[in-house]
Amino acid sequence: MLRMVWRLYPIYVVPESRKKRIEEIRKRKKIYEFVDSASPEKIKKLDEAIRKVEEG
Repeated sequence: MLRMVWRLYPIYVVPESRKKRIEEIRKRKKIYEFVDSASPEKIKKLDEAIRKVEEG
């Protein structure tokens, strides 16, 4: 007869005080992934947009 083997997976709870920081980390990760995989044309447009934000 076969037995059912139960696996227990931990459940992680993120405190409210850390949720904002985790969201910031996700946004930065998304930005870094975009920059790493972007074409030269997209990098040029991104650079222009950054310059506009810095100037104005």
